Amino acid sequence: MLNVAKPAKDAEIPVEESLGVCNRGRVSPGKQVTLQKVLKYLHKAAKRVVRKGKKGKYKAPGIDLMSPQELEDHLPEEVEDLRLYLVSGQFKWTGLREIRMPKQNRSGYRTLRLQTARDRVVSTAVFLALNQLVDPTFSNSSFGCRTGMGRGGPQLAFLSFKKAVENGYIWVGDLDVANCFDNLNQVEILRLVEPYVDQTIWTLIKDLLRTNGPK
Repeated sequence: MLNVAKPAKDAEIPVEESLGVCNRGRVSPGKQVTLQKVLKYLHKAAKRVVRKGKKGKYKAPGIDLMSPQELEDHLPEEVEDLRLYLVSGQFKWTGLREIRMPKQNRSGYRTLRLQTARDRVVSTAVFLALNQLVDPTFSNSSFGCRTGMGRGGPQLAFLSFKKAVENGYIWVGDLDVANCFDNLNQVEILRLVEPYVDQTIWTLIKDLLRTNGPK
């Protein structure tokens, strides 16, 4: 969902403030996400996958049929195996398991594409390392899928909307992009992420998109 406001006459409000544009710029090599930084997040990522699995978000297994409980039962061994595969360059994304689910309160179906437990751990570790650099560049008016927003997100969004009205905005657009993540431009994603990662992690993300992206 994207809320876009149109300013009243003579109101001067920066476009990036209303649209939540990410301010991009190359970070120094010392701050880029490297394999070593991703490895430091593996254990935390594995525990996060288990925790979300118990809450239901990652409950359904991927094509490996490994449940969150099974991952938890062998967590130290799984994390060490992933570390060795990543360090040796032998790690390969497995692919997705697709499940069709009826839409709630609506006709039709939506397709769930589920990663394997191991792929979830690695992709979560990459996210955790990358998010440290990327999230601070987002606009203060951007609230979607932001780490740490939690239950306070709606309140912050309302306060941002209230400020926009006070500054002269008079229109609100309520938009929902159908199949948004299935239609993202992979080339553009790689271009945007490239300043923040080294070549190894850039290649890892590229292979993820090719393996798990829309066919």
